[in-house]
Amino acid sequence: MDFELDESVSAFRTEVREFLARELTPELDERVYRSGVSHDATFARRLAERGWVGPGWERDDGHRRLNPYEVHVLEEELTRAEAPIYAVATTEMVANVIRVVGSAELRAEILPRFLRGELTIALGMTEPEAGSDVAGVRTRARRDGDRWIVDGQKMFTTNGHVTDYIFLLTRTRPDGPRHAGLTLFLVRLDQPGIDVQAVYTLSGERTNIVFLSGVAVEDRWRIGQVDGGWRALMLALQDEHSAAFSPHLDRLLGAVEEWARASGRLDERHRAGPGGRGPHVEAVQHRIPG
Repeated sequence: MDFELDESVSAFRTEVREFLARELTPELDERVYRSGVSHDATFARRLAERGWVGPGWERDDGHRRLNPYEVHVLEEELTRAEAPIYAVATTEMVANVIRVVGSAELRAEILPRFLRGELTIALGMTEPEAGSDVAGVRTRARRDGDRWIVDGQKMFTTNGHVTDYIFLLTRTRPDGPRHAGLTLFLVRLDQPGIDVQAVYTLSGERTNIVFLSGVAVEDRWRIGQVDGGWRALMLALQDEHSAAFSPHLDRLLGAVEEWARASGRLDERHRAGPGGRGPHVEAVQHRIPG
């Protein structure tokens, strides 16, 4: 059985690498590394110009839909290069939910702009006292006519200080079972009542805590049914849990090998033993302490 990719997919991998060599400049790579912010609006637009935002979607904008092998190669190369695509990825995750359960008005408003690279969306699910238990949210949305009033806070809203919207999980029925009474909204971050504050991880990544106080959200920005947010949330989490990390780990391992060889701690005899990786030729861009 032959597990090698065919020539067209290999040629596409070369195309992606050439794109990265051109667009992911040392200056951009350094800025992302130093700031801890894995997003760059220009880089995202360049991806969109090639049809590489939502690459596996059926589309009518003149761009070719990539086949599953090409989508895999694209994601693999972008991840290995540590390209600033975190906000693009979270936006696609939310766009996929809107495609399935969003209203026709919301789909028309958001999806074309997503494919053109014109908007970004941060994830607003985790809360300081809920951790990974998303059903334990306390952020409250109270109905007020044709709008909702939202109060609460969200933690680990990575890129929330630069994105246009937040994908906001709220509790709309506080007296029911924990997995019931949840409703999702798409909320603009540039409105009164929202305060985004920086939180830095040990690795230097910038994430955020978002405070919401009396934030008014029109009902047309609701995603899915009232109190039916759990189903919509599962659509998002299945994408999040299937994210690939192996290309990133491969780059880190390559960086360690490069550092060990350069510092005299590793020679060629130790690089390709039984089950070994063989010579590693990827460029090392991040700094390894000497």
